[in-house]
Amino acid sequence: MKKNVRSFGFTLVELLVCLVLLSVVVIIGFGLLLTTNVSVENSRAQRRVMDNVSFALEHLSRSITYGHDFSCSPSRIPSTCDYSLGGTSALYFEGTYSGLPQYFTYQRLTNSTTGYGYIARSLGLGGTPVSLTDELVDIQELRFYVYDGEPFITPDPEQPRVVVVIRGVSHAASIPQEFFIQTTLSQRDLKL
Repeated sequence: MKKNVRSFGFTLVELLVCLVLLSVVVIIGFGLLLTTNVSVENSRAQRRVMDNVSFALEHLSRSITYGHDFSCSPSRIPSTCDYSLGGTSALYFEGTYSGLPQYFTYQRLTNSTTGYGYIARSLGLGGTPVSLTDELVDIQELRFYVYDGEPFITPDPEQPRVVVVIRGVSHAASIPQEFFIQTTLSQRDLKL
């Protein structure tokens, strides 16, 4: 007589194999979750820094748009320094700040603590520079190209315009990210 043994449930070996497979799936899932979290945090930090650079560029743009008498030298005599002349590393012009006429200077300066470059704005002659960019941004190049900056001297005047070129590196994320921005701005007041 044969004994017919029907077994119900799992054996110990089957249960151990199932636990090992479940552990592998959980570890992989947890690793993906951590990687995604780090990626999201890096992306947020990068976005915050680039928003700061956008703010600095917007501040600069507004000042240039409402400014006049753009100059390539601290003498503040309106002048042209276009691409053929190599542009300038600092821009000087007249504008309005808090309703009062002011001299503006925008330039790249270096932070003595971090060694990173930053966009600085100064008001008045010899005013104290104020940083417009975050400490995690290294502005490596800031160039201004001024076109038609001279006072009106021809019968067909051209509007003064300034091309701003910014090249830098964001150190907000674990891997530094390079960026390049170029924009052209023109004076709002007509030179007539």
